[in-house]
Amino acid sequence: MKTKLSVALFLSLLVFATCKKDKECVKGNGDFVQETRFPEAFNSVKIYNDANLYFAPGTESRIDLFAESNINPLIKTDVSQGVLTISVNDDECYTATAAPEITLSSPDCNEFYMNGSGKLEAHGINSDYFKIAVTGSGPVNSSLGVNELDIVSEGSGNINLAGYARECNITLLASGNVYASNLESATCVVVSEGSGNITVNVTVSLSVIIKGSGNVYYSGNPPVIEEIITGSGLLIKED
Repeated sequence: MKTKLSVALFLSLLVFATCKKDKECVKGNGDFVQETRFPEAFNSVKIYNDANLYFAPGTESRIDLFAESNINPLIKTDVSQGVLTISVNDDECYTATAAPEITLSSPDCNEFYMNGSGKLEAHGINSDYFKIAVTGSGPVNSSLGVNELDIVSEGSGNINLAGYARECNITLLASGNVYASNLESATCVVVSEGSGNITVNVTVSLSVIIKGSGNVYYSGNPPVIEEIITGSGLLIKED
């Protein structure tokens, strides 16, 4: 009898906890509004959210958040030690009618870490160093002119790059593709350990390590090519 009561009590508590969690999730009300926030200066962005992110360099640190009026307050934008973190509290959740859109500007931002399904659009980048790291499923589109570019793909989202990078480093560890044929680079180091494909345009020196099943396609006729291939992926020259 005690066992039956214990099981019944456990099930009732489980149902209550589930209902409580469901009640805490906010359903978008369809009333879209824009909110402007002026954070502390930041040079790096980490997003743990499914919002779409748009970035362009500007003279001030600014966030324009476009979302439903009952969802805006749930989206946190906190800066600590130069890192802007965009997230939602662990005990909060929402279901949006449409993905929130966040437009960022900063004079010094050069790193983006994408951890959700939202997309990143970063354009007009002119800096000494720039980095994009993706662990989510959202796509990335970026046009830039930099001395050094670091790309790390650990998710399923595709990364599209255009412009110029004197040095580029591309690391692919998952199924997302990196399309950089429209990005001219003098030297490039490519490490492929996943199933996604990589395309690059290199004019001087290309170093490639392939440990996974994804192919690396290159153009630009670099006179120096170093390759180490231990996986099933191929290094393929494009016309």
